[in-house]
Amino acid sequence: MKRCIPRFVGVIGAGLLCSNATWAQETGKAPTFAGAEESAFNALASPVSGDGYSVAGNTLQLYGFLSPTIAYISGTGARRGADESAATVFASNGSYWGIRGAEDLGGNWQVLFQLENTINIGTGTNTSSNGSFAGRDTFVGVQNNSFGVLKLGYLTSPLSSTVGIYKFLGDEMPIASPTTLMTTVNGTSLSFNSRVANAVLYSTSKDSAGLVGHFLYTPSNRADPSSGVVSDGDFVYSLSASYGAGPLYLQYVYEARSNQDKLATGASLDWDHRIVGRYSFSPTFGFGFGLDYAGSDGTYGKKAAAGAGRVSRQAATFSLAKEVGRSEFIGSYAYARSIQCSGAALAAEAECAPGMSGGTGAEQFSLAYEYRLSKRTLLSAYVSRIWNRSQGLYDFDSTPVVQSVSARTPGVNPTGFGLGITHIF
Repeated sequence: MKRCIPRFVGVIGAGLLCSNATWAQETGKAPTFAGAEESAFNALASPVSGDGYSVAGNTLQLYGFLSPTIAYISGTGARRGADESAATVFASNGSYWGIRGAEDLGGNWQVLFQLENTINIGTGTNTSSNGSFAGRDTFVGVQNNSFGVLKLGYLTSPLSSTVGIYKFLGDEMPIASPTTLMTTVNGTSLSFNSRVANAVLYSTSKDSAGLVGHFLYTPSNRADPSSGVVSDGDFVYSLSASYGAGPLYLQYVYEARSNQDKLATGASLDWDHRIVGRYSFSPTFGFGFGLDYAGSDGTYGKKAAAGAGRVSRQAATFSLAKEVGRSEFIGSYAYARSIQCSGAALAAEAECAPGMSGGTGAEQFSLAYEYRLSKRTLLSAYVSRIWNRSQGLYDFDSTPVVQSVSARTPGVNPTGFGLGITHIF
C-alpha cells in the first residue's frame, strides 16, 4: 500500500505522489491516476525525492483530485471581546483537475507539460483568486535521468512542497492540518504557500533516492492587481537539499521573497528556513516533523518614525500515523512561539509592544481518521483545536473561522470538526 503525497518542487502542485508509481499512462492504457492501481491512500509510504514524473513514450493524461467536506467551525474563549460566530461550511479542500503529458525526444530525453486548475465542487466554479484558467502548477519542461529536470512556468516552490512531508494529511482535511502555525506569523501569511509566477525550477534528479538539490528563481514575481503589470526588482528564490535512504527522509529549504509588503514594507525581504523529515518505523507506523523559522526584514513605521526592523517567528510540528487494515489514524501537534521583534518594528507594530509580543504564540492538536473504500475513494473524519495565547491570531488554514486577520479577536481558540469524502481519477 502506498500513500499519494504532495510532490516536492511542484511536479503536480499540491497534488499526489505515489512511491514507485507510473505518473502518466502509455497510449492505449486506461487513464488511471498516478499509482492508483496500487493504492491511492496510505499515510505511511516513504516520500520520493527528486522531480519530474516517469513516463514511457508519448503520453497525455486527464486527472483530478476531488475532496469536499462538511465542517463545523467556531471560535471561543475570547479573553476580551466577544467570541467569534460558529458556522457550518462546505469546502472543496484543494480539489483540482488537470491535463499533463510528455513527448519522447530520444536519447532518454523527454518534454513534459502540465495545465492544472482548482475547482469548487460546491459551485462548479474556478477557485483561483484571479479567475485564471490554470491556477495551479502549469509548466513546460525537459527531463533526463542524468541531467535532472528543468521546468518553466507557474510553479510550487520547494518550500511550499515540504508541507506534505511534515504532516500525513493531504489536501482533504485542511482544518486538521498544522499548516497555519507553520506558514504564518501570528496569522499573517508571508505568501510562502503561494505559487510562483514566471519561475524557473531545476532539480538534480527526476526520481531518485539519496541527495537531491532543487533551485527555483524568478526575477519578476509580483503583478499589480489593477493593471497586471509586473514590478521590476521583485524576486523569489529557493534553495533546497533533500536526502532519502531507506525509511528516512530529510529536507532543508531556504526561500526569500522580496518587496511583498506583508509585514515589512518598502525594499523588504521575507524569508524562511525550514527542515522537515519523515521516518517509517514499520510499514504501518510512521513519524513526521517540521521546524520553521520565518521573518520579514524591511521598513516599519511611517514618515519620520520609519526605520529598519524585523519581525520573526519559530514553529515546530510533529505527526504520527498508524495504519490498521483499511483504516488510518493520524495525530499531529504544532507549536508556534511568540513573535520576536527588533529595530523599528518594536515601536511600529502593536503586537511587538511590551506585554503584547509574549502573548502571540499558539498550539494546535488534531486527530483524524481515514477509511479506504477503494484504491481511489476515501472517507475521513477529523477534529482540531487551536489554543491561541492572549494576543494570538492563528486560525485554520484555507477554512478559517474568520478570514481577515485584522477582524480576528485576539486569544480566540478556533475549533473544527468535519466529515469528508475524497476521490481521485
